[in-house]
Amino acid sequence: MSNEKVIKVGILGATEPSANVSLCPYPSIYEKSFMKASFPLFTNSENYQLYDTVPPVTPTANPEFFSVIEQKRNARHPGLASIDILDSVDPLIGGEEEKIEKELAKILGAVSSDNLTIQSDSQIVVSAFCTRVPVIDGHTSSVSIEFAFDEKPSIDQIKACLSEYKTMAQQLGCHSAPEQAIIVFEEEDRPQPRLDRMKDNGMAVSIDRIRECPLLD
Repeated sequence: MSNEKVIKVGILGATEPSANVSLCPYPSIYEKSFMKASFPLFTNSENYQLYDTVPPVTPTANPEFFSVIEQKRNARHPGLASIDILDSVDPLIGGEEEKIEKELAKILGAVSSDNLTIQSDSQIVVSAFCTRVPVIDGHTSSVSIEFAFDEKPSIDQIKACLSEYKTMAQQLGCHSAPEQAIIVFEEEDRPQPRLDRMKDNGMAVSIDRIRECPLLD
């Protein structure tokens, strides 16, 4: 009887986005080799993020995706030099709109019955418009939603649903889990990145101005 043990370790990667792979192709090739060998791979690369076998893990939204982890992407873009964007707005972040339109359906999708792939929610249709603004840290989104069912929830019901949302990370008492995952403001001038990005140590999402949409309601 053999006493040999097989130890499989996780790989941390930091390759450039796919647009720059032609300049430095080898790290991307190595990452793909690790993926094919079934090594858990955590990377900030966008090269494989739309693969069905690559879960876009968002611990506060889809912790069940950890069951099929091969790679985790943390978005990183070279962007403009800081001096170039002062007093300006970059009206296009190359490829970002297309990624958001596909990734949201994937983030809110489900794990396949064999725990090997992620199945996107085909009912979610997104039209995204992304710009880069001179903010040190944080993302701000303006979102309009059309409900699929006729009996729409009231504004108070939506606020209550968001405020009471609990993530699995909170339920498990994880160290970095926010005390409140979603903070709903009543002030009309919030949230603001400078004032609110570090709510609950930067792990909370801040929302306000929830109101009826004259186009979609």
